[in-house]
Amino acid sequence: MWDVDLSRIHVSGSKGRITESTYRHQTRFSDGDLVDIGVPVTSTERTIVDLARSLPFEQAVVAGDSALRLDPSARDRLPDAVLSASWGHGAAAARAVVSFLDGRSESVGESRSRVRIAECGLPTPILQQAVRARDGRTYRLDFFWKDSGVIGEFDGLGKYDDRRDLVAEKRREDALRELGFQVVRWTWRDLDRFDAVAACITRAGKSRKHA
Repeated sequence: MWDVDLSRIHVSGSKGRITESTYRHQTRFSDGDLVDIGVPVTSTERTIVDLARSLPFEQAVVAGDSALRLDPSARDRLPDAVLSASWGHGAAAARAVVSFLDGRSESVGESRSRVRIAECGLPTPILQQAVRARDGRTYRLDFFWKDSGVIGEFDGLGKYDDRRDLVAEKRREDALRELGFQVVRWTWRDLDRFDAVAACITRAGKSRKHA
């Protein structure tokens, strides 16, 4: 979860009601919407859909990506969960979020990056592409635009607290550049001004084509 008000407990049931501590959503359930873990709770896929109905798009994508990463099998059950919740408020929002989700996003920052990439009109990148470098090592890429040969890397907070991590990342980037790829990096702060990053990604692709 990211940037979500957790001060109230949200409950789904036959009647809606809001109090200081709880938000009871009026809803219906179909077979498979509930699972028992000692108490009845909504399934992974139904939880994703309910969050998508009630949260802003970006926050819902962050939560949904994380849920699919932890429970990839929920992806196949999402269409039925969307259909089950289609009668209620936010059904259109849920369909938009579900169609955008990708459990290969490995962090809040990567999920938010995907939203920014789409908002800026950039082509959809490949996530977690494996590339074998000339040194024999295989590297996984956060974002990869194969047609333009551009690699996008999101650098989260604390990623290089250890100097050895910084050195290893420098060697990794050098190995990728040796293959002819352009590498564009951005940080958490850049997510709030992503137009500049998008321009760098576009320029990197053009410069490689003209090289």
